[in-house]
Amino acid sequence: MKTLLAGSAAALVLGVSIFAGAGTRSAPPLDVPFAADTDALLKKCKACHGEDLTGKGKTKGIAGMSKDAVMKALTTATPKPMAAVVKALSDADKTAIADAVAKLPKGSK
Repeated sequence: MKTLLAGSAAALVLGVSIFAGAGTRSAPPLDVPFAADTDALLKKCKACHGEDLTGKGKTKGIAGMSKDAVMKALTTATPKPMAAVVKALSDADKTAIADAVAKLPKGSK
């Protein structure tokens, strides 16, 4: 009888631990950077590229550019006037900006 009870207790513990983990997903590590609010990020872009990102003054529009082109400008081919702003962005911020800009209707003034 003791063996049956001991076996039942082990099964119960095993069953609870399996059930507790079923259907759960682990949270991302806390050190993974998350993009800040995309509107706040785009506000920095709008300062030079215009309110609708279609251009302002001599600065060309970026609305509707491909995600790859925006990522290139934010990572490996950063124009000098953007360097200080880009340096302060996380990788997640850059991705969020590229996604948002690529979804805008294309246009240039």
